[in-house]
Amino acid sequence: MKVTVVGGGSTYTPELVDGIARLKQMFGVDELVLTDPAEKRLALVAGISQRIFAKYGYSGQIKFTSDLDRAVSDAAVRSAAAKGSLGRDEAAASCRQVPRSRLRPARGRHLTRR
Repeated sequence: MKVTVVGGGSTYTPELVDGIARLKQMFGVDELVLTDPAEKRLALVAGISQRIFAKYGYSGQIKFTSDLDRAVSDAAVRSAAAKGSLGRDEAAASCRQVPRSRLRPARGRHLTRR
């Protein structure tokens, strides 16, 4: 199953990745795609996320891109990572502008209760 995290450059993303890796039997994520307009921060968080997957021996792939359309294409689940943002970060502001319809889970799958 492909899962896309919008705002994947968030400092909250490694916590999400850790949970997916620890509960791998429950979620069955084959591909985790992180997307964020802040490319430098996204690359750093993706590297940390890959190390978390490796620590747990998780075989799923972590990919990252700043191209939102490519990131959400064919994703079974689309989620926003950020709980909120501090300050006036332009990248966080642009993530808040993503239409909610693009964040809804595809094919009725949810990782968490609503």
